[in-house]
Amino acid sequence: MKNIILLVIFLLSGSVFAQNNKIYHEKDIAKLEGEYHKKLFSFEKTNVGNMYDLVYHRFYLFVDPDTIYISGGVTSYFIAKEDNLNELTFDLHTELTVDSILSKGENLSFEHENNILTVYLSSSLSLNQIDSLTIWYHGVPPGDTGFGSFIQDYHNNTPIIWTLSEPFGAKDWWPCKQSLVDKIDSIDIIVITPFPNRVASNGVLVSEVTNGDNNIIHWKHCHPITAYLIAISVTNYANYSEYVHTEDGDSFEILNYVYPEDISSIQEQSAELIAVMEFFNEKFILYPYADEKYGHAQFEWGGGMEHQTMSFVENFYISLTTHELAHQWFGDYITCGSWEDIWLNEGFATYLTGLMWEEFYPDYWLEYKQGEIEYIISDPGGSVLCTDTTSVWRIFNGRLSYAKGGMVLHMLRHKLGDSNFFNAIKNYLNDPELANGYAKTPHLQSHFEMTADTSLQEFFNDWYIGEGFPSYTIFWWQDDSGAVRIAIDQSQSHESVEFFEMHLPILFEGESQNKLLTFHHLENSQEFIFDLDFEIENVQLDPEHNIVKGQTLVMKSSLLDLKESYNIYPNPVNDELNIRSVKYNFVDEVLLYSIKGKLIKTYQFEPSTKFAKINTTNINSGIYLVKIYSNNAYLIKKIIIN
Repeated sequence: MKNIILLVIFLLSGSVFAQNNKIYHEKDIAKLEGEYHKKLFSFEKTNVGNMYDLVYHRFYLFVDPDTIYISGGVTSYFIAKEDNLNELTFDLHTELTVDSILSKGENLSFEHENNILTVYLSSSLSLNQIDSLTIWYHGVPPGDTGFGSFIQDYHNNTPIIWTLSEPFGAKDWWPCKQSLVDKIDSIDIIVITPFPNRVASNGVLVSEVTNGDNNIIHWKHCHPITAYLIAISVTNYANYSEYVHTEDGDSFEILNYVYPEDISSIQEQSAELIAVMEFFNEKFILYPYADEKYGHAQFEWGGGMEHQTMSFVENFYISLTTHELAHQWFGDYITCGSWEDIWLNEGFATYLTGLMWEEFYPDYWLEYKQGEIEYIISDPGGSVLCTDTTSVWRIFNGRLSYAKGGMVLHMLRHKLGDSNFFNAIKNYLNDPELANGYAKTPHLQSHFEMTADTSLQEFFNDWYIGEGFPSYTIFWWQDDSGAVRIAIDQSQSHESVEFFEMHLPILFEGESQNKLLTFHHLENSQEFIFDLDFEIENVQLDPEHNIVKGQTLVMKSSLLDLKESYNIYPNPVNDELNIRSVKYNFVDEVLLYSIKGKLIKTYQFEPSTKFAKINTTNINSGIYLVKIYSNNAYLIKKIIIN
């Protein structure tokens, strides 16, 4: 096969160097992708490639979709990051055989063990010196279970081979630096495949030449790209183009590679994405690769993959194509700098799909948010921060990385307002330290804080690092003058968060009128008093589903002033707290909370109890809140336990 590759180098040397869609809910996309990733192996962390920076790859590959096999070579240009550099390491699965490694016409020695290829240079390099080598290899890429990064499948009895390397699969089919610290500045991908097969890949199609029984296809991409976003798909594709117009009067191509048997039906669907692309261009920044193209390649997988400039998709439903398009900004242009921060990819793609519904199908927007929240609260725990980056299933957890990540963004929008929220994201995308590179959560947080001139540390502690969500009980009462008094209690689904400080929108309805008010809920049992000029008939928390919350209980209560109804002593308390009724009320129930509102303990008493004792010997020292219930009223008092 090497002779064929060399022929290609000769032929191409000049160019080498010169609404009828099904609605996918976001959790369905995450589930489809997650079911795939769940079957992949766990990742062994390595320090491969720390000693050099990659600047360029040139691929020469032979792929026949009728056979699970790859052969060819990858030329890598690199810059030494240390002085006296005499060896390099690459990620490459040991099921692939390395035939030879050449540099300036000289064979280099190497070792290939434990999925790491170590190359010994013939002479040491000095710091910042640039050099290159070519690795020739062949073999059957791993993945014979039918899941993996180099897959053979069939459409209409026609074979297809496609790659999908996220997060750890690039090494299964080519020698790479599989990390989230180094992007390759540019790539050339040259693939030989039997006629009439064609190849979909990154960047611009430079040439497509038939030579005997083979097609020789050359793609070129001139933007920084991380290893897992490089991809090929090979089958008997048909193609057609659509165009997106930009504000400056120019346009760029959306190039679609689809199965010949599906081209008519897909053309009826795909044009819908043009308006979404124009919307994202306006809302954020111009599509980062407008000087090349955007595109899709149809493949046989339950979901999609955002390969840079050409997403691979199962179908062209608007929810799926929007999700993958969103990744071109969030995941490709700016890539998560650690798999802990995968929500910077998937949370954004999830939320931008929601923005598509809000902009173009507003009748579905409320249902969309409600569905996301129901998915998130289906389990009491779990953080957006990925806590196990060796588990592919945990990285691509649909409930946490996708849905909760997306709703965290929406809650930030609700908290900061549209202007601050969208300006902060533009600043994030325009940050020269992040553009075409990698970002971590503190980078995004910093841009939100600088734009809105506020601290968001507690918000990110609760919603990014912390687990779970709040649930609420709202007591309300309105007197004859129209004065309204409400008290808001919160409980948390997971112990990692003591209290979620939130801006709570509450809708008051009555007499064919309504008023939506927002309350900054800073502590448990916080009370608010205000006037309304109509009689309240109904009270609803968060009617627009703008916050993640569990069960909400709304109760009309007289909220009797009980301050003179009980003696509570001693305070501070050492071992035992006494509660004695001095009027007509009884002690039905006593709740002990931390000062931040976390429920510590509940005490139940017999009916008609007028004197109660609470043992505090097993309670840690500190400041607490005691809530005493009597019928539908309650009293809150702060106590100190020694």
